[in-house]
Amino acid sequence: MCAALTDVTAIDLLKFVSGGLVGSFIGSYLAHRFTLHRDRDGRLRNFRGFLEEWRAIVEQTNTDDIPTQYFEHVRSFRREAERVRGDFRDRSEFSRLVIAIGHMTPEAIRAPGKPSRDILAESIDSFLQFVRNA
Repeated sequence: MCAALTDVTAIDLLKFVSGGLVGSFIGSYLAHRFTLHRDRDGRLRNFRGFLEEWRAIVEQTNTDDIPTQYFEHVRSFRREAERVRGDFRDRSEFSRLVIAIGHMTPEAIRAPGKPSRDILAESIDSFLQFVRNA
């Protein structure tokens, strides 16, 4: 009778330990996934804030000073864009928008028929819309 009790106890102990291990793995995986999601949301929120701030600066800048203002901020834009590049599914569209804003020439910013402020603001707005829809 003592041998039968020992066999049942060993099987129960094995079930208990394996259940604990499976639960630990599932819990660790879920915590990892939630952390990744939270970190992605934080990076995107910071990037949206950066774009909104740049947009506000553009609105407040004299249109003649926009090219100078652009070149003062484009390095920061490229750095911030690179931090979130991996957070977008449509990376080709993301790259296209980064190039559209991050590689403007003074001639493109001073295009005839439209104020420089509007040209840059519309580019930032397009990027903001893409980021919000991601």
